[in-house]
Amino acid sequence: MSKITFNKKGNTLLLTILILTAVLTSTLMAAGLVVQGIKLNRSQKWSTSAYFAAEAAAERIVWFDFKKLFEFDESSWGDAKDGYCLKFNYDMGDEPASCLGASPACVEPVLCTDSSAVSSLANSAGYKIIYEKDDADLKLMCIGIYSGSRRNIEIKIPDYY
Repeated sequence: MSKITFNKKGNTLLLTILILTAVLTSTLMAAGLVVQGIKLNRSQKWSTSAYFAAEAAAERIVWFDFKKLFEFDESSWGDAKDGYCLKFNYDMGDEPASCLGASPACVEPVLCTDSSAVSSLANSAGYKIIYEKDDADLKLMCIGIYSGSRRNIEIKIPDYY
């Protein structure tokens, strides 16, 4: 009859490898969650900057209208149609006392595909304002842009025309 022997020298090594594999897997999963959280945080930051750029555009156009610095007069804008963008020719605070009849005009229509349609802000964000006439209403779409994120704010001024 032969004797069966049990060699227990390799059991400790095997158990150590299994425990290290479990710890490494847990660490890699936790690191993946942290990286995903960092990417989400960056995306949220970009989105917030884009929203504030759109908000700045909305405030600027409402301020211009409130101060009566200009009027949306499509007849004086030539062939400007719905879907054109508004371009500001002056920095905030540098515009003349009245933009009515100013040269160059404070605001003028440009094709939205034109690069001058995007106004830049100090934080590298930008915005553009698309206007549309809807019966007697004026509709403005303020689009904020920052690092690939885009956020929109829509303003509708009833009975404008």
